[in-house]
This record gives sequence, structure tokens and C-alpha cells, in this order.
Amino acid sequence: ELLFTSCARLQEKTGVPLGACCLGDGLGVSFRPEFPEPDAARCAARIAELAQRILVPAGLGGAALRMVLGRRLCAHSGLYVMRVTAVKPRQRPLVLTDGSCAMQRGSFLFSGGRRLSAPGKRAGKELLACDAAGASPDERDRFADGCLLPPLRAGDLLALHDVGADGGFCTAAGPACAEYLLRTDGTVRLLRPAGTAEAYAADGL
Repeated sequence: ELLFTSCARLQEKTGVPLGACCLGDGLGVSFRPEFPEPDAARCAARIAELAQRILVPAGLGGAALRMVLGRRLCAHSGLYVMRVTAVKPRQRPLVLTDGSCAMQRGSFLFSGGRRLSAPGKRAGKELLACDAAGASPDERDRFADGCLLPPLRAGDLLALHDVGADGGFCTAAGPACAEYLLRTDGTVRLLRPAGTAEAYAADGL
């Protein structure tokens, strides 16, 4: 509503015709199983209602409405896999990994409830509330707080779910991780090898 109102005011004050209105990241996804995904049909109906009420009277009914749907389409298809390097015993065990939140654009969201699992470990009754952190000494390098995981030890795998739209990228925190595509026929294709910030810059990635 705020965006459409601003577009109408801009048109009124400048007389410049509006070709398109960008709704940004679109509908988004739910990173917690207990929260439902946004209802696409209801969102579309509400957007259409606002456009009819605000844009059409301002003469902007022909403006294109655009949004980025990459997160909605891809988020649940991505895993960030790391290996446990140590488990620090305490009231809520701290699982240390060779991963880094710096590899993901949405790292600031991790402690807010991203799902973690331990591939190859059976989820029995012995689930423990754990904190999971990356290799960086930075206190913000935390993947999750209070997540339920089976007992882990050094060498086990840990997978962060729903990162398909975040994408890995390299920062000063260290070398970038490799990226792989698991195809529907079961084969795996290397998309990008592990590298450094310099290598990615040289490749234009």
C-alpha cells in the first residue's frame, strides 16, 4: 500500500509515466515447520485489490507489477553441509563445525530458527537441545540456538536446510565452499569449486 501510494504521488508530482512497480523479494518462505507458507492466492488477491484502489485512479493501471520469486521457488531445495569439528560439553552443548555463516547471505537469520539435521544419524529419543556455530571466532557465526539434534561427535555431518535461494559467496572470513547440484536422476554436478575471494572476483562470480 505504501509502495503504490508513493508511485501515485511520484506520478502526480513529476508527470513521469511509471513503467513498472517492483515488489522486491515477493512472497518469501517459512523457515520453521510450525509456521505456514504465505498463501500465494490470498497475497495476489490483496495486491490486485490495492492496485485497483490506488494505481488505477492515478492512471497507473497499465504499470507492470514485478517481484523476485527465487526464494519462494528455490529455498527448500538447498542444503549447506558441514562437518562437526568438536562438541563443547555444557548445559546446552555447543556443536562447532568447519562451516561459516559468512558463506550465506541470510546468515543473520540462522539463529532465528533455520532447521538443522544430522545426515546419517537416526533421530531417536535421545535428542539434545544444542547450539551450532561455525569455524569463525566471531560470536555472530552461529547457525542455530537451541536446535534439537542427536548426540554428535567430531567427524559427523551437519546440514542446514532451506538455503537454496541464499547461495554461497566468499568473504574475508575464508575460502568459499564448493557448490553441487543433485539432479533428479541421482547424478551430481559441480557448479562451482571451492575457492577464494580473489578467484571468484577473477571469474566475475
